[in-house]
Amino acid sequence: MACSLEQNWNHALTMSHPLHQLIGYTFKDLTLQEQALTHRSFHRTHNERLEFLGDAILNLIISDWLFKNHAGTEGELSLIRSNLVNKKTLATIGKQLKIFQYIKLGGGESDATEQKRPALVANVIEAIIGAIYLDSDIRTTQTVVLKWYIDILEHPMDQMNKKDYKSQLQEYCHKNQASLPKYELLKTSGAMHQQQFFVAVTVGEKHCEGSGLTRKAAEQEAAKLLLEKIHD
Repeated sequence: MACSLEQNWNHALTMSHPLHQLIGYTFKDLTLQEQALTHRSFHRTHNERLEFLGDAILNLIISDWLFKNHAGTEGELSLIRSNLVNKKTLATIGKQLKIFQYIKLGGGESDATEQKRPALVANVIEAIIGAIYLDSDIRTTQTVVLKWYIDILEHPMDQMNKKDYKSQLQEYCHKNQASLPKYELLKTSGAMHQQQFFVAVTVGEKHCEGSGLTRKAAEQEAAKLLLEKIHD
């Protein structure tokens, strides 16, 4: 009796899959590895629950590292952590680990690319973290994850400098099911060539104001201040 396409895929995965070399971990339970790589479009046994678990574990690992290695207030550490665990950073790690080629996609997702769907790669990284934890323990998972982050953690503030605070605030709202940010231009002042923009941003009952030489810069400043207020 001929094997199904999925059976053939799983056989190839088991026999010749080099994923363990890329991520630095060999699964004892290969079904966890397969589930972590499976998008919901491919099979009903998909990776979303592992993604939920991995997200929490990643936050714990990065929080622990920052607490032990970085001086700063609670608000500052929360902002740095948020940048270290966001979808953009995870997608970058996924690209370095060459994860996309191993993701099982089906239906309308089968023509997705790494460039078009970085969030998909980020979600799989979280699912892999959850799977490693279930397959081993927190210490092993911590060791594996920190190796992925080794270059990033040499200069964690660089992630802050690269970050689009408006995107970060938007991401926070989505993740916490909060209302989306609303930006309002309050006023401008100064001569045309040295104009200063003042912008307010509101999320629910939280409100902050920022200023800058462009409206975009003022919005970024307001978003940054609101994020600091949220995390304090």
